[in-house]
Amino acid sequence: MNKKYSAILLLFVFVMGLTTTAQEKVFLIPDRTSCVSGDTVWFTTAVFDGTRENVAGNVVHVQLDKLDGKHITRVNIVSNEITGRGFLPVPDSLSSGTYVLKAFTNVQMAQTSAVVHQRLLTVYNRFDTEISSLNYPEFSLQNFDQLNEIRIVKNKGVEGSKPVSFTINIPEEIQNEAEEMIVTARLADVNSEAFSTGWVSAPLVQKEAAYMPFREKNGLLIKGKIFSNQDGKEVQGAKIILSISDTLPYFDYCISDSLGRFYFYLRNAYGIGDLIVQELTETPGLNSIEFYENYIETPAFVTSQKFMNNEERSYAEDLIKAAYFDRFFKTYNKISTDTFSISTEFSYPFYGKPTASFYPEEFIDLPDFQEISREILRGVQYRERKDEVTIRLFDHGTDNIFNDEPFKLLDGVPVFDPKIFSDMGTSRIKKVDAVFYKQYFGDLGFSGVLAVYTHQPSTTWVENIEGVNLIRYQCLQPESKWNFKNTSWRRTNTPDFKKVFFRKTWTEVSSSETINFDTSDIQGDIVVDVIVISKQQNILQHHKVFENR
Repeated sequence: MNKKYSAILLLFVFVMGLTTTAQEKVFLIPDRTSCVSGDTVWFTTAVFDGTRENVAGNVVHVQLDKLDGKHITRVNIVSNEITGRGFLPVPDSLSSGTYVLKAFTNVQMAQTSAVVHQRLLTVYNRFDTEISSLNYPEFSLQNFDQLNEIRIVKNKGVEGSKPVSFTINIPEEIQNEAEEMIVTARLADVNSEAFSTGWVSAPLVQKEAAYMPFREKNGLLIKGKIFSNQDGKEVQGAKIILSISDTLPYFDYCISDSLGRFYFYLRNAYGIGDLIVQELTETPGLNSIEFYENYIETPAFVTSQKFMNNEERSYAEDLIKAAYFDRFFKTYNKISTDTFSISTEFSYPFYGKPTASFYPEEFIDLPDFQEISREILRGVQYRERKDEVTIRLFDHGTDNIFNDEPFKLLDGVPVFDPKIFSDMGTSRIKKVDAVFYKQYFGDLGFSGVLAVYTHQPSTTWVENIEGVNLIRYQCLQPESKWNFKNTSWRRTNTPDFKKVFFRKTWTEVSSSETINFDTSDIQGDIVVDVIVISKQQNILQHHKVFENR
């Protein structure tokens, strides 16, 4: 792992910030306009800046909000030059109502005139037994050029049959113009079709000046601030360290600015990770750390209560019943989002190649760390005097003992109280790394390094350490295959309650595309949406509803 110097990193951030002048637009293209709580919304994102300069950054943030602006959940995806794909699990406990999907890039934080292109989503709570009304927003759709030249034809077959075939005819000028074409076939939702053909545009609300709004490339900017517990004032010049427990532990640090703010740029981290953030200080507890939530703010919608007619109420209740039976007949396969991985560039930890590595389990059983240090850890001086514990390492550079404590790690997490090792015996410790030289990381200097690794690494212990912050952080979303089976095969003895029948993306568009799929056992009309993301960085669309009685 590279040793990063603060001045170099600040220069890097400044240079990256210079590329934020283009007005950026982000559009979210979901696979559905309604769902049952617990469902997964799959989506495509398109990022336009008018110049194709957005190849410098490739991270798009997608969030789900209430109509009043309160945040519910979010994901962060990696895209290619213009488009990206991902999924957003809808919380199982979400109440029935209308919600908002928003997509943005970090660079938009610096654009005072930035516009957020929102999509509305109807959610039916799967535990509701009776729905008579929904909170409904006032909205004005931003529609894009309609692809009236495209023709969608339902091929001949048995009316109302489950296998369905459509042919889409695309004119040559559209073929040449298309960067990508996305076709979705789904069940028409009587409660959400009114907002299914466009985006609701709203200005970005800036509550305060944007902080470090540069383009994120295969990484996320993690932001926070440190303040005094005595008077609440921001603390300047504090050394904040971030670590991640792993086989090759991650470590980075930052110095807070005049407003007490700090940042970390976490690269190539996927999934939900346990990040440990703390101040590097001899007096923990004097200051506190808080983090900036990585959400955007837009004005709240004006809402009213919409009372459903019989058809709308019956449709909602049918979807909820279908969700129940779908889980009853099938194994509920939730897409895992809890795994975490971070790629490493080097084969050694951030503290470099250890001078010596010790494996206590290869020796006789020893009950505590004092006995281990005496019998096994050559060059490690561990002393217990009354209630105090000290650790010193031998300095191979001077052939003397260091005067100061080494930089200590437990499963990759920095620790400052050596008592944490006291009760550890050979049955718990897997490996001990020691660096018997003065060690530097950026402009931080350490009197050697002592890294202890256990057989069953865990970060739960940090919750009881004063001044240490353990946060479960949503990093980049791991790539997952599109969760659609675009085939006409189905088990006839198993009910089929899917709401999205077909979704596919073409990067090479021909004059005619035929799509085949099965409808489901839920009765309703079929919607076919054709979205073309053009090479001129705009969106073309064609929306058609077919009766399927």
